[in-house]
Amino acid sequence: MTCVRPVLEYSCQVFPFVLPAYLSDTIEWVQKRFLTIICPNIDYTDSLDLSGILKLSNRHLKACDILFKDIVTTPSYNLGKLPERYTQAIILDR
Repeated sequence: MTCVRPVLEYSCQVFPFVLPAYLSDTIEWVQKRFLTIICPNIDYTDSLDLSGILKLSNRHLKACDILFKDIVTTPSYNLGKLPERYTQAIILDR
């Protein structure tokens, strides 16, 4: 996870919805394959639960949420100075 995951998740916060479905599926396949090696004879969903890991698509969305909430709530970011109606919408939607 230390070697592979950073490569799979590189810049996922910046381009969260640009990745085509077939590439997202391919990236998810890498994690699925990894877990079938570590947890043989266990279903993918069960091995995710057993390992305490999220699906990569869920991790990407969570990373986006964390980044953008941080940008909106941190005064040192220029985007943090958006009008309040935009910042409240970002915080409440996620």
